[in-house]
Amino acid sequence: MGCSISKSRVVESQIGEEPKHATAKQDSIRTDTAMPVTSPSNGTSPFSNYLERNSTPSYRLQHEYRGGHKPNDELNRISTLQSLDILDTKPEPKYDDITKLLCSIFDMPIAQLSLVDRNRQWCKSLQGHDMREIDRNTAFCAWVLLPKHPKALVVEDTLQDARFRDNILVTGHPFIRFYAGAPLIASNGHRLGSLCVIDRRPRTLDTEQLALLCNFAEMAVREMEKDKLVTLKRGDSLVAEMTADGMHRAAKALTQGLFVLDVTAPGWRILLMNDQAASFAGVNRERAQGQGIWGLFQLPSGRGQPEDLYSHPISESLEFSVVATSASRQHSLSLTFRPASSDMMDEHMPSIGIPNFVDLMQRRTKSFYFCFVTTVEKGPMPVASPPGTALIESSHAKDLTPFQDVRLGPLVGKGSFGKVYRGIWDNVIVAIKVIEHVEQLQQIKETPSKEPTAGQDGFQGDTQGQPGSGAPLLEAVLGHGLRHPNVVQTYKYATRHAEVRSEPFADRLSTVPGSLPTSNHGTLADIREDCSVRSESALHSTGKHMLETWLLLEYCDKGSLQDGIEQGWFRKPQTKKILHGGPDVQNILITAREVAAALAYLHTTDVLHGDLTGNNILLASSRKDKRAFTVKVADFGLSRQASSSTVDTDTYGTVTHMPPELLMDGKLTKSADVYAFGVLLWEMYTGERPFAGMRHAQIIYHVTTLLAHPEFPKETPPKLKALADSCMHADKEQRPSFDDLLVSLDELQQELSQQEESSVEQDLAPTHINGLET
Repeated sequence: MGCSISKSRVVESQIGEEPKHATAKQDSIRTDTAMPVTSPSNGTSPFSNYLERNSTPSYRLQHEYRGGHKPNDELNRISTLQSLDILDTKPEPKYDDITKLLCSIFDMPIAQLSLVDRNRQWCKSLQGHDMREIDRNTAFCAWVLLPKHPKALVVEDTLQDARFRDNILVTGHPFIRFYAGAPLIASNGHRLGSLCVIDRRPRTLDTEQLALLCNFAEMAVREMEKDKLVTLKRGDSLVAEMTADGMHRAAKALTQGLFVLDVTAPGWRILLMNDQAASFAGVNRERAQGQGIWGLFQLPSGRGQPEDLYSHPISESLEFSVVATSASRQHSLSLTFRPASSDMMDEHMPSIGIPNFVDLMQRRTKSFYFCFVTTVEKGPMPVASPPGTALIESSHAKDLTPFQDVRLGPLVGKGSFGKVYRGIWDNVIVAIKVIEHVEQLQQIKETPSKEPTAGQDGFQGDTQGQPGSGAPLLEAVLGHGLRHPNVVQTYKYATRHAEVRSEPFADRLSTVPGSLPTSNHGTLADIREDCSVRSESALHSTGKHMLETWLLLEYCDKGSLQDGIEQGWFRKPQTKKILHGGPDVQNILITAREVAAALAYLHTTDVLHGDLTGNNILLASSRKDKRAFTVKVADFGLSRQASSSTVDTDTYGTVTHMPPELLMDGKLTKSADVYAFGVLLWEMYTGERPFAGMRHAQIIYHVTTLLAHPEFPKETPPKLKALADSCMHADKEQRPSFDDLLVSLDELQQELSQQEESSVEQDLAPTHINGLET
């Protein structure tokens, strides 16, 4: 039985307004106990006639195109967007200049700055079409709101992506075939929409091009927030949830000049500039764009021509600084030049991940630089970086890794406790995870500042105090000791003292909305004051050092299981007869078995994963079967070494994949991983997200009070449904082990293979018409 309508309505009325799609999915949540894993009483195979039934799409795929669901923090996100008072305002040159420049840089016919409102997408700026407002359900940009951590959305060919191939913007005007969008992230962490480029043919971008797009998105957000921040009152959502980085970012939006330059053009041509930059230079912004920056600023006499002085750092894509004077006002200014394709525009920009599959090649972005302009503080005259040197080696900080033989590359994304980068080790692409954490008692041996305590393979790892030493080092130690074909391999690790930062670690760590206590900031002046006070005391309040744990990991080039689900990799190909392919049960079972094999191995070693979701299961290229990938379970940031059958924990994973006992009592057991596995089976089969559009409070109520879990559609093969339901049983003692699941999955695969062989034989068998064999 499904949830009763009355119960669903009571929950919605208690918690508040429900997103549009959530009520339609209440029938997909069951409240009774799960089915046992048994064959049907009539003795028929659970896959009997499955292929014939599956010639029509699942009922979930027969609905009209709906687009992405609404994120769990939707109400607060909308509140932040509305507080900016930018919706339905007139076009402005400072935004149109950005979208025009993007069309030129990327050679794309369409670029737009899109804001996702409650039921619509509205464009503050657009080039290449005239649809300023469209329904939210058809908006590509709505999908950038969904990842747990901000990530660029890249669709290289919309016709090959189940999320978009039936979208009316693909099948009709403007006939989108390629899309790349960078999220617009407010200073409190909420995502407002995206800055995107679009083409009518399949395309690819590399990591540096996407980094440039993300940096331009940051420019746009700072412009949107700049004018509004001055008038915001204490308690406004944008200010109340603002992190320390957000405060620094807000202050810079008002005080820092910013140019975008083409440094290959004579005089370093100005492509864009903000109002503060124009003020520093003493010129009109519109008139100055297109001129060379060295017509506005001058180096001290005798220094020579800047194009010659700084040719080396530019050729190497390095950051460098210059002390100059304004040609019109004759006061000293600090000019910092940074490649526009750097991972982050500056240290206060929120982290935005780049998809794993995006090419590392470097193309046409090396000629573009940012120039940040600030006043020179009173006191001794600062010294500019000498010609041929640099402050920081960008685009990527190659010298910051504790591994001398590793080259750090672009940011891929964020995990439970850290950031993940791509890198090169011995000419092989690897993943590099960096976790910052407070030093625990006896966590590492005393070492000189910044010197690593390293892992094995030439590094002598210190595993002292494992049980209580904290998640980061435990993740490194656990990962390094694991060896299984379906578990991401940890090659080596190192822990070292982190450098002192200018802002508190806890605030700098996360841009996830609601992840930090709200502040009581008032005006922007209060924000500036709070920034300076907190910056000075951040690393001294506890008396503990900050540490960095670096993990060198196997790289998975096909993204995550969540990406594969959303892109339709577990659905059968479309045909002229079938618009939407039904679930590809064979692919689902093969993938499920690989996940189960990895978890069976982990549980054999008494390792509990603790956060088994599609985002923490990666996919690596493989030729062993038609899927062209193999599963790699990853991200052990919430894993625990179980010394008993139950572990008490105060750190939690993803609420949509958590069983009742973990939500209610904080009891982590092996059966909690089994529960999450059942949810994954449901996701692969339906192609949807569990509890989509529901807020955390609603999900917890459904799981712990109504004992609800995602319900399979009616046409699901009975044994597959029974298997997944048994995994999601409310009673943890009734859930199977992963060893049991492996046996059941093997049986299901064998039955499916027999059914497919039988179907092929029937198709090949001769037919008889009027007594004649054909």
